Amino acid sequence: MTLVLAIMILLSVMVLGKLRNFADEDRVDTSKMMTNLEELREQGDISDEEFRKVKSVLSEKLQRELNDNGEMG
Repeated sequence: MTLVLAIMILLSVMVLGKLRNFADEDRVDTSKMMTNLEELREQGDISDEEFRKVKSVLSEKLQRELNDNGEMG
């Protein structure tokens, strides 16, 4: 019985670790998208208005992710 409980705890810790790593990777992707967006604007591939709209959406997503991580940790 103790062995089963220990295995269940170990599996739970492993799953939580993977979920946290996934969230960190997603946040990095959002940051990379912001950087790429700025580069597109500087190169003239998107207009200033397009830049502002997309930046607004990405900023909101990044803020939600940061808030979610603050509540979890």
